[in-house]
Amino acid sequence: MLKNLKIDRNYFYQLISFFVIFLFLSVIDVTLLNKLFFSIAYFWHTLLSHPNIMVKVESKRYRYSFIKHIYILDCYLQKTCNKNENKYLAKVLRALQVFGFVVILYFIGDMGNPLYSIVGSVIFEGLAIGLRKIPFTWPPDLSE
Repeated sequence: MLKNLKIDRNYFYQLISFFVIFLFLSVIDVTLLNKLFFSIAYFWHTLLSHPNIMVKVESKRYRYSFIKHIYILDCYLQKTCNKNENKYLAKVLRALQVFGFVVILYFIGDMGNPLYSIVGSVIFEGLAIGLRKIPFTWPPDLSE
């Protein structure tokens, strides 16, 4: 139960952070397609960081889904980089997956700036590292 609360707390903070950053991108008048590229990268990392993603994609319901293909590609690339050796290389490879997908979308639509996907990846990973450093206690101590 405590583990689920910690996961829910992280997703809540990530979602709130996403909306704040999305609002900031709206204020500085970034085009909708660039915001979409940012969102794809941000939620791509959110999906792959979920602890129960393996159980979901192995069910028959997700047999031919895009989520399963994202997961399989990520697993293959993580095995090739030997995750225990260099944890940052795994994050860079994950960011390059998203960037490759966004570049394909860019060539199809010929609009936008694919570098917003790199911005989304960097912001997600920065938030993930920052959220790991925040101590989590439940229930909170109200006696202070």
